[in-house]
Amino acid sequence: MLEPEDRALLVDALRPPEGFELDRAIATTFTLDLDALLVAPLAFALYDWATDPDGRPDPLALLEALRRHADRTTVFCQAGEIGFRSNYRPLVVLIEDSVIPVVPPDPDAIFHPKLWLLRFVDAGEDVRYRLLVPSRNLTFDRSWDSLLVLDGEPQPEDVEASRPLAEMLRRLPGLATVAMDETRAAEVHTLADEVQRVRFDPPEGFSGPDFHPIGLGEGWPLPDHYDRALVVSPFLTRGTMSRVTNVGAGHALVSSPDAMTAVGREGLAGFGDTFILSSAALPAEDADEAAPDPGEVDTAAPRPELDGLHAKLYLLEDRAMARLFTGSANATDAAFHGNVELLVELTGTTADHGIDRLLKDDEDGLGFRTLLDEYRPADELPAEPSPQEQLDLDLDRLQRAIARLDFTVEFQPVTTEELEARVVATGDLPPGLDELSHLDVWPISLGAGHRRPLERAGGGLHADLGRIASSGVTAFLAIRTVAERSGMTAETSFVVPATLVGAPAGRAERVLTSMLKNQQELLRYLLFLLADAELDLQALIDALSGDRFGAGVTTFERVAPPLLETMLRALSTEPTRLDHVAKLLEDLRDTDEGRDLLPDGLDDIWGPIWSVRQELG
Repeated sequence: MLEPEDRALLVDALRPPEGFELDRAIATTFTLDLDALLVAPLAFALYDWATDPDGRPDPLALLEALRRHADRTTVFCQAGEIGFRSNYRPLVVLIEDSVIPVVPPDPDAIFHPKLWLLRFVDAGEDVRYRLLVPSRNLTFDRSWDSLLVLDGEPQPEDVEASRPLAEMLRRLPGLATVAMDETRAAEVHTLADEVQRVRFDPPEGFSGPDFHPIGLGEGWPLPDHYDRALVVSPFLTRGTMSRVTNVGAGHALVSSPDAMTAVGREGLAGFGDTFILSSAALPAEDADEAAPDPGEVDTAAPRPELDGLHAKLYLLEDRAMARLFTGSANATDAAFHGNVELLVELTGTTADHGIDRLLKDDEDGLGFRTLLDEYRPADELPAEPSPQEQLDLDLDRLQRAIARLDFTVEFQPVTTEELEARVVATGDLPPGLDELSHLDVWPISLGAGHRRPLERAGGGLHADLGRIASSGVTAFLAIRTVAERSGMTAETSFVVPATLVGAPAGRAERVLTSMLKNQQELLRYLLFLLADAELDLQALIDALSGDRFGAGVTTFERVAPPLLETMLRALSTEPTRLDHVAKLLEDLRDTDEGRDLLPDGLDDIWGPIWSVRQELG
């Protein structure tokens, strides 16, 4: 448990079991990076081989993964905490309906749980579930985190231990700040009903799991009695520290220097051992990877939460029994009194999973203790926030209040390829709005150079965006806020989804045709859809063209024989691949640009094969 050598990647945990494919996915996160969400479906699609020599995903692999899975994936995140990177990808259009901003029942709190609930099905309609409970958000941040992976299968009757998780899922659509698609909301409720009958298997050596959703009816989840506690949390408050250490003795804490300074030595008096993550936890060869390239990060990208430690867990010993709570809740008053959080409880033996076992420092040097340095803050009393820090905190709260407004973008056509766009935001305007010196807005597709002032008008906010090309229409708006106080300045940028009124139809299909560009790219895409583990797709493309991606293919006649052979192979061995081809061709026929990509003679090959596929069912 938490061995430095036992590393897990979220992308690996998202992969379906052998013989299964993703049916539905629900995720929750505090901050969301849109680029990180774009990459997740690659794990669902198992496109391990679809990368270039530098390891970057093939654009067509990314396109197909999103086309297959965006409608099946719903991500709930805190309103006002959506970010993106500078190079806008038109593929973002495909995930617009997947992102649902939410707010907790307590307006002064935040929505902070992190989970992935995955429903997998196989050809025989068997169902399996996987629940991932990470401590990190859906971003590219690099830090020491924890990840709990639980697999389960539906049972004939309700599983009492899963009831709190199911109830949390049912509440999610009701927290949305935007009008959620009725079908998508109904699917969330259906998954919640089924999860209530799922028995999740605990990791080896543990019993459980028990689920503790905080802020939706349940409060303090830790037991009233234990002998000793270990707390791992990057953020702390004195009240929670006192409550944890009011029971038992000999407690230990792993946190950050800033968090310990914030509560002071007096606030840590109940802990016998206090540690921070040592420099050994981030090897030198990883240091450059952990820091993003400033030239690649947009001002609207989420701010890094913390360098180093980001895991949250509570390990409590009661004689021979050890109870582990892991999930999203920091050791702060807000986490247990207002925020929406999720902790999962596992029970094991103190001998196998207790505090000393976790902090062991054996002769191999593989214990968690090897990554820690002892630390005590210099000051006895807690550090008060500086005026600049207080301004930053006030702006964060204002940012989330602005994100609760209802944003709409109204379009009026000017030419066949251009539209006039106007942003309108309605709702209860936050009282701190007057303190802002700047409030700007722009579509993320156009970049910060296109930002326009967002001004008061008729009880709401509005901005004229001017002319926008139809290819630049997006539901995601970037908001930049700047506050000034006593000579100090604070600035933040974030993304809000907007309702589109008068937007051009077929935007997803236009993205498809823009990425395919020509018939050669279409033919390559068709081969891509039909490839399987036994077919060397790259060798086929090279044989056809002599080029890596088929740029030298000049006539459909040259490709027709191997394309027909590949389709027949798919019909015989894995006919569901033909369903993806059918969806592609259907979408292309919806637009003039798409129809122009279809080569003469393709229907002569495709028509008979698709007829057989439909007859076979």
